[in-house]
Amino acid sequence: MHRRGTVCSYSGHCHDINRHPEITISLLPLIDCFLLPVATGQIFRLFNCAYMRQKSIFHTIMIRFKKYSSIENSFNMKFMDKVRAEMPSDLKYVVQEKVHGANTSFLCDGNDVSFAKRTSVLTDDEKFYDYEQILADYRERVIALYNDIKTINEDIESISVFGELFGGRYPHKEVKSDKPLTLIQKGVYYTPAHEFYGFDIYLDKAEGGRYLSVEETNALFDKHGFFYAKTLFSGTLEECLSYPNAFQSKISGWLGLPVIEDNICEGVVIRPVVPMYLSNRDRVLIKNKNARFAEMKQMKKRNKLFKEPVPFSEELKALVAMVEAYVNENRLANVISHIGEVSFPKDTGKVLGMFCKDVLNDFLKEYGGKYSGLDKCEQKSLNKEVNKLCSVVLTKEYLSKR
Repeated sequence: MHRRGTVCSYSGHCHDINRHPEITISLLPLIDCFLLPVATGQIFRLFNCAYMRQKSIFHTIMIRFKKYSSIENSFNMKFMDKVRAEMPSDLKYVVQEKVHGANTSFLCDGNDVSFAKRTSVLTDDEKFYDYEQILADYRERVIALYNDIKTINEDIESISVFGELFGGRYPHKEVKSDKPLTLIQKGVYYTPAHEFYGFDIYLDKAEGGRYLSVEETNALFDKHGFFYAKTLFSGTLEECLSYPNAFQSKISGWLGLPVIEDNICEGVVIRPVVPMYLSNRDRVLIKNKNARFAEMKQMKKRNKLFKEPVPFSEELKALVAMVEAYVNENRLANVISHIGEVSFPKDTGKVLGMFCKDVLNDFLKEYGGKYSGLDKCEQKSLNKEVNKLCSVVLTKEYLSKR
């Protein structure tokens, strides 16, 4: 008899899900075996058939889903001050091109490979661009990568290979596309196909886990034929922060495609060569985007679109003006990329909710103390203002164009 809170695989192993509340496990019940009273032999045959259909799902249970570490903006001064205070001044960092796409990962336990978006493992009936093709293209490479790592790290249970799904259009007269695909992100062109851009490998063990260093990761990616984030520059934190964040994207060139003029990259990611963590367990990962792709805009005078139902305090007025800077088209596009393909007006509520949440999450990282200083009614008023601001951007960018 198994403890409550464990999941048992067909191999007989028990996996404690109470210790890992972030895991979302989806089990398809085998109720089709018991819909009709049938003879014992028929029940066995039906159960065996259902078992084979569900086998891959139970493989997924054995692989703990890990959400990728949050990458903080270089304009988040609280975070940057903490990095400077806690990290050694001579710590070596690298600069990599940040690809404008959708955060994804491969999960592998040596037997099976699954594909995940930022928030969860994708199910067979879930639509997320053409991930099935990417999974098919990379399956053998991911398994070979796992086996290679396993020879040195015998205690691992699974690996997560993190990266960005990108591409979908390349408007150049010399480049033809086999079939029309959904453009994953606007603003920079990489390839007419969809491709995976690897940048991290996580080793999951029974007792915790760890990310590999940049050097280990890139060597493995290179060996097993992954397209991955190459090192553009290495140096101290301040040297890496001074590296340009607006330059002709290098991705299409690495893929062997002709140049598109003014095809400026989204920005860069700055990370320590060896994974490092702050005292609050936040990982040291920094994104430095250029103005074209910034998720913040210049603060301006209070938007006259909204009238205050009751007079706002000076503190609330100041925070509303600040939060407006976090509401823009680039942030909305990034939110939608995490969902995959969306359909309006059906997905309006879902997109709006995630957009508002993303705005507030980033805003509270910087101004959480001031927000906490408001009374409950004022906090509610600010949340409503965020909802209104996000609604305006969503309507302008998607709903009014229908």
